[in-house]
Amino acid sequence: MKTIIFGGSKVIGKAIRLQMEKICDDIVYTSTKEVDTSKLDTVKKFIKQNPVCDVLVLNTGGPKAMPFAEITEEMWFTYFNQLILSFVV
Repeated sequence: MKTIIFGGSKVIGKAIRLQMEKICDDIVYTSTKEVDTSKLDTVKKFIKQNPVCDVLVLNTGGPKAMPFAEITEEMWFTYFNQLILSFVV
């Protein structure tokens, strides 16, 4: 079973990866430096290199905590791409 973990190099993502390693024999994990899921071209490149996936864990986070009214349109689209569109490419 091939498992791909986006954001699997530190903290929560690393903990997820370490637990998944107990039950999965083929794990690919990335940091946000390796695959920026807010940019569809980097996601598409990754998919070409890893076309098969049985389990996908998207742990790429989101914007820093702030009042909703301070979120700009640019920030909204960046995190929308990062959190949602990378699932459906």
